[in-house]
Amino acid sequence: MICSLSGEVAKEPVVSPRSGAIFEKSLIERYIVASGTDPLTDEPLSVEDLVQINDGNAIDSSNQIVPPKPPTFNSIPSLLSTFQNEWDALALEVFSLRKQLHKSREELSAALYHQDAAVRVASRLVKERDEARQALQALSISIGTSGADDVEMENDEVEGGAKSNGEEQKPTGIIPVEEINSARDQLFQLHKSQKPTLTIPVDQEVSVELLSANVAHPFKKSSCSNIVKNVDEWILVGSPTGVMAKIDKENKVEKIFKSSGQEITSICYVKVEEEYVPIISDHSKEAKLGEMKESFPSHHQDEIIKLITHPSLHHLFVSFSKDGSWSLNDVSQLKSLFVSTPLSSAITAGDIHVDGALVATGTTNGQVNIYDLTTGNSISTVQTKFNHINQLKFAGNGYWLLVLSHTTEESPKSALEVVDLRKGVVVHTIDSETPFVDFIIDPSSSIVVTVDGQHNLQLHRYLKKGKKWSNSEFTTDLKTPISSLQLLTEAQSKDFEEGVVKFITVAENSKVSEYKIKY
Repeated sequence: MICSLSGEVAKEPVVSPRSGAIFEKSLIERYIVASGTDPLTDEPLSVEDLVQINDGNAIDSSNQIVPPKPPTFNSIPSLLSTFQNEWDALALEVFSLRKQLHKSREELSAALYHQDAAVRVASRLVKERDEARQALQALSISIGTSGADDVEMENDEVEGGAKSNGEEQKPTGIIPVEEINSARDQLFQLHKSQKPTLTIPVDQEVSVELLSANVAHPFKKSSCSNIVKNVDEWILVGSPTGVMAKIDKENKVEKIFKSSGQEITSICYVKVEEEYVPIISDHSKEAKLGEMKESFPSHHQDEIIKLITHPSLHHLFVSFSKDGSWSLNDVSQLKSLFVSTPLSSAITAGDIHVDGALVATGTTNGQVNIYDLTTGNSISTVQTKFNHINQLKFAGNGYWLLVLSHTTEESPKSALEVVDLRKGVVVHTIDSETPFVDFIIDPSSSIVVTVDGQHNLQLHRYLKKGKKWSNSEFTTDLKTPISSLQLLTEAQSKDFEEGVVKFITVAENSKVSEYKIKY
């Protein structure tokens, strides 16, 4: 019988009821006195618990020979006994060391495994972050910056005669390259530091809640709307008769004034001498400074369909025309700084990137063109599912462009496509048998709200876990025809910090209602 402690034949074997192992009695008793546990299982064990193993051929105790008296320590038998005791103590110590070594090896192995896994995850995340940052910077006009180097500069400004589509443009002013690039860098750092997110579980139901059914009702009919967040969140509503209403953040119609006698097709605010002034388009070739009723000179050959103010340089705005051209304009100088060469197809939609250095246009041939605002050069093009593009919006994450297109058939259909600007490809499509009228995307770029021609409001979610979309998570009938949707909540607003996303609907009868995304 081999002792589990010393590894030698036990002279006086005993069995532990805890582990069932065999031990030399003297060794196990010493171990129990020192630790009070079973050496193998570490369960509580006492000397009384040990089970003696008796030889089946044991001799009757009456016939046993009485051992001699123990010798003195100066004799050879005494020394041998001492050596035996020392050997037993050494065997116990070696066993304990081996046990501790085995346990330490297991702990070290587990720690190394977790550390290696953590390093791999951190390395992958850092790599993805760096790749995303490089792609975003390149797309958010790092490309534009490199393109600007090929153009003659004077005091860090480039002449407006940049080339677009290989043709020389007519110089109309000087593009403030340094100012636009500086604003781009500041906006990029701002958006990078904010990293807006909505902490909604994947299985959480998302819906829409009506907050106010009658924010305002300025006209009998509306033609366009906009929200100016940089000036106390004014809601601007235009009418088919050329009248414009300005609604303040307390939902009061602050002012109604007539700008022109024609239908207002687009409306925004620009900064003129430290004051914000509305600027509109109304089926004419020129934009008009609303309250001032002054025409802004332009070089378009057809009517302007869209006006958009630069996200941080509020004296600059971009106009898009049906003649297939777009222009960068400066209200402080009352002139156009750059006019692109007209495309073969009419422009039907346009937008400015959230970092303020890219311009996107949509045309009647289903092509999306992306330009560098500092040079006017075309950066990339994307073909959409349907030919007629009627809405473009850059997402807050900086690398998505949402494009709404539809057919012009008797039974028209719509498609809302998500374009990844880093790859220049469509990564998701939301189809609808009923044409979409308008859409918005929340500051976290995870929820899209659409409204169609049958006044159905729908929610669509992007699930970052798995990088997939969930369409039509919620649908409700608004009971009234809607002309446009406008997002109220921004990434830096207090509402968004509290997880609240608000938006408004503007009905065809100009009735403004306020909603929030509920979860």
